Amino acid sequence: MQELAVVQDILGKYELVSGQKINLEKSAVCFSKNVGMDIQAGLRNAMGVGNLVDSGKYLGLPYIVGRSKRGIFNSVKDRVWIWVNGWKENFLSVNGREILFKSVAQAIPMYIMSCFQLLEGICEDIDSMVRNYWWGERENK
Repeated sequence: MQELAVVQDILGKYELVSGQKINLEKSAVCFSKNVGMDIQAGLRNAMGVGNLVDSGKYLGLPYIVGRSKRGIFNSVKDRVWIWVNGWKENFLSVNGREILFKSVAQAIPMYIMSCFQLLEGICEDIDSMVRNYWWGERENK
């Protein structure tokens, strides 16, 4: 509880200096598995916040990454796959395809890589999808 008082004091100072108020109704806290349920409930009640949902996302990024990183980051590969498959319908010039790749196929993984290190296999899968679109066969051509 002493540490919680220090954190609340820091947040209070932040509010005074920045002029921004923290919305505790939208805030949540995440605990280690080593923290007992009774202590978690007491701290949440003292702070006036809820508990994080294990599979939640904030700004499109997961806020809890466990041991199964492939399962979590497969969504990045799936998002790129959806975009690439949508482009197969379009007859785009080489320059048009290059712009699409730079604006979407590179931007989706780069956004997540600004916070997390993607697995090498997922990067290879994305690279393979893009390569197959760029050099692959389309309508027997």
